[in-house]
Amino acid sequence: AAFSVRALHDGGEVGPVPPSPFFVTPESGVVEPSCPFTLTFYFQSHTVKEFACQRFQISTNGGTPLVVTCTAFCRPIEVRLSTRSINFGEVPTSKVNSRTLQIHNDSDRAAPYHFINADNLKGVFWFDRLVGVVPPNSFMVVTAFFGPLAPINYYKQVSCVVKGAIAPLTLHLMGSAHTEKARPARLEQHHIDIFRAMQLDGIREY
Repeated sequence: AAFSVRALHDGGEVGPVPPSPFFVTPESGVVEPSCPFTLTFYFQSHTVKEFACQRFQISTNGGTPLVVTCTAFCRPIEVRLSTRSINFGEVPTSKVNSRTLQIHNDSDRAAPYHFINADNLKGVFWFDRLVGVVPPNSFMVVTAFFGPLAPINYYKQVSCVVKGAIAPLTLHLMGSAHTEKARPARLEQHHIDIFRAMQLDGIREY
């Protein structure tokens, strides 16, 4: 018996976000008498945390149509940084200091990442691997560098965007530079946290 498969899109249904994440192969064929035939349904979504439902109708000549309902959920990739902040400490000006961190991928899919607002091999703060791919169930070591030019405190918040993750990863970078004549007080993460709390509470800056 010859058959065909098509997705149902009734007027009263709310279909998946285009393009449809569901598809089936083959879409048509011939089933031999007293023999089974395998249809394979696929789900491929690029929308994190999308819950989708799609009905497919299998029709044959002179037979009663069969309906197959597919449901699926797009689970986000679980990626984390080994630390939320890196403090390079007190560093002489014109000297370069380095620290390492790990990007952990706890999912079974590869995780492409990109530090979107960080410099690549230049600037005050930069990374040796600005862009990369973390293998499934593994981690990648990234080296961060600090090269101050003046005796002041430096701070930067960088965001690491991971394809398939629910939200960007945030990393705080800070360091205190000094010379023989000027040495500012050392900047710590709790100073940043206190300042941000004051901003959220509406306390004015002075």
